[in-house]
Amino acid sequence: MPWLVPDPAGSRFAKFHLTSSQFANSMTERTQLHVISRKRLLEAAEKHGDIGVALDIWYRIAKRAEWRNLMEVRRVFPSADAVEKFTVFNIKGNAYRLITEINYQAGRIFLRQVLTHAEYSKGGWKG
Repeated sequence: MPWLVPDPAGSRFAKFHLTSSQFANSMTERTQLHVISRKRLLEAAEKHGDIGVALDIWYRIAKRAEWRNLMEVRRVFPSADAVEKFTVFNIKGNAYRLITEINYQAGRIFLRQVLTHAEYSKGGWKG
């Protein structure tokens, strides 16, 4: 492995140390999140004509975000909730719910559904 070099101090506890390689730098680097797939937002905007602008604003914020956990999400979207494995966002006040799965380590936001508040309340989306 090119990023490992023998420890020059000869420590009996550490045989190797990391150089300032790309691998070491990536350990702390924050990258923007990738939203998968915007197509769901566009379909929802077509189905519910009154949420296109709100979904577009959410998308533009989310694709530039560098969230590492729900607490960081809530700094931008205070009403975001964790529901089982999902992160749920209120869209257009509380009229709609955007259901996502966020993999913070991989930097991916998977869009699952956009539901009206009434559809969300039925709970069928969890299964």
